Amino acid sequence: TMSTIKTVKDPKDKAAQLTDFTTLTQLQAGGGTACVPEGTYLREVVMNKFPRANYSDCPSPNECVQRLRDGVCSLYVDDELALRYRALNDRSLEVTGEQFNTQYIVWPISYNMDREKSLLLKKWMYTSVSNATLDDLSYKYFDVKVCPLGLAGPSCDKKCDPKHGTSDRDGKCICQSSKWTGEDCSIEVEEDLNLYPDWEVYLAYALFAINAFACLLCFVWVHLKRYTRLVKLWQPFFLKFILLGCFVSSASIIPTTQQSEGDGPVYGCMVFPWLYCIGFSITLGTLLSKIFRVYRLFQAASRAQRVTITARETLLMIFGITIVDVAVIAVWSGVAPLHWKRTITSTDHFGQPLSSAGYCTSDYWKVFVTIIVAWHLVLMLMASYLCYLTRNISSQFAESKYLAISLFSNLQITVVSTPVLIIVKADPSTSLFIRSIVIWINDFAILAIIFGNLMYSVHTIKVEIDISTAVSMFSVPAESEAARRRSDRRLSVIALRPLEEQ
Repeated sequence: TMSTIKTVKDPKDKAAQLTDFTTLTQLQAGGGTACVPEGTYLREVVMNKFPRANYSDCPSPNECVQRLRDGVCSLYVDDELALRYRALNDRSLEVTGEQFNTQYIVWPISYNMDREKSLLLKKWMYTSVSNATLDDLSYKYFDVKVCPLGLAGPSCDKKCDPKHGTSDRDGKCICQSSKWTGEDCSIEVEEDLNLYPDWEVYLAYALFAINAFACLLCFVWVHLKRYTRLVKLWQPFFLKFILLGCFVSSASIIPTTQQSEGDGPVYGCMVFPWLYCIGFSITLGTLLSKIFRVYRLFQAASRAQRVTITARETLLMIFGITIVDVAVIAVWSGVAPLHWKRTITSTDHFGQPLSSAGYCTSDYWKVFVTIIVAWHLVLMLMASYLCYLTRNISSQFAESKYLAISLFSNLQITVVSTPVLIIVKADPSTSLFIRSIVIWINDFAILAIIFGNLMYSVHTIKVEIDISTAVSMFSVPAESEAARRRSDRRLSVIALRPLEEQ
């Protein structure tokens, strides 16, 4: 038979965790300490082979194990069979893979032994090797007992899928991959596709339905009140265009809910920017052209000049603003359209996918998104500047205050939501939720601020201001606020003709 020197360590030992010595070579290089039984031949072999290592002589193997637990030494060196027997009965010990100085042990037989006894002893030795008696003894005293392949349990009477699991020393079936689970490792774990939750999809539909109903309600109200003075001043034409833009923009929520369990195709990826950008351009272009129209009219009136702004000019302004978004989206669709991509986020140690995430992407999406966001910011800043120029015009003609509030709301939402959406792009559920909420708030805020205030003014305000006073307030900014407050206190009602006639 033979004897081999090996090492054992205690994984729970704090000192071993800090240095993590697995071999005596590592221990010697790191200045660690090894426990060896004193007064043994093994001690001399180890110290000759690793002279620069630190050693702690133990009077007994039990003392070596105790010092190993106490952190006095990082490794305990002894005979392999002795160490394996200790590790078998003490699970806190771990036999390392290092082995060296294998020695063959010979059983001496006296020359004076009776010849018959000598033959019987030799026969027993050869027989014990040939009939696996020594193997059985080795398995009984030095090997960890596990159930045969395909079985598990304390009595090895339970099933353990032989393809995906093996039994440990306690009889528990241990799955070889996290893709399999169950007591017998026969249940396959389905890949987590991170699809949109049903409640989130229903929420997106509900948000669109709220805005669509609000647009319809406002459209019916504008049509019924189209002959009232304030609605005429606001122009039903402009109001309906604003409603159209809000409806188209809110409709972009629907394609964002489309998804695929694979790599697509998902046509909603490219439909979303088309709907949102066109709806945003129509809404903002209408607000911008409306406030610009009022500014030009009052500026000409303050200079005693006559100016005519036709509906065609206004439509061309809205069309010009919208065509920029259309051109950018068209180039985007032709060069590198958005497409659905599914990326594996985690795998087991065999490379089998455990989870993945799908999202819309393209090669140059950052470039086109930057262009669109920059263009929208320019439009909002232009509109904000016009609101500042018309701040002294009576709210019955311009509503610059409420336009400024809605523009500031759009600007704030755009600036905050854009980086957030980029950050959560790889998280489909969070991305859908934020996109839906942002679009809904953006459009609903415009509807509530503009149409809510208009409805309130039509049904509650009875004091009106004439055009001459409004022009005077616009012409003299320093006195405009005081003049406005005085005019709002007047009790008489002055009938006005439509703004274009005056």
